[in-house]
Amino acid sequence: MIIQDKFFKKFRSNKLASLGLMVLMLIVFFAVFGYGIVPDHSRTVNEQNLSLKYLKPITTVYFIQNDPNLERRSISDFFFGSKEFDSKQPIESVFTLKDSFYYKEYKSSYWQSKPISQK
Repeated sequence: MIIQDKFFKKFRSNKLASLGLMVLMLIVFFAVFGYGIVPDHSRTVNEQNLSLKYLKPITTVYFIQNDPNLERRSISDFFFGSKEFDSKQPIESVFTLKDSFYYKEYKSSYWQSKPISQK
């Protein structure tokens, strides 16, 4: 018998070693494919906004989104994550006047305006 065959036969007969190998393989599986298994598939699951860090956990905040780039996914995005291409600012207040959209960012005292685009 080859030494390698002896090792695997002895390894398979040891139930604790076999269980340890299965647990190790399960951990490696979740480490590699965990991103695809996670329950929250929203685009903003890992997005952080430092101006909102002191709010209570279930606080509703509205955002304004600039320059959205939709769904450019590849296999490298699965393993290394994807870069967020659009910028979002949390807003406190919003109103429209004629052909402009006015908003005030969260914890800001200045109003900003954007033209309303017709699509």
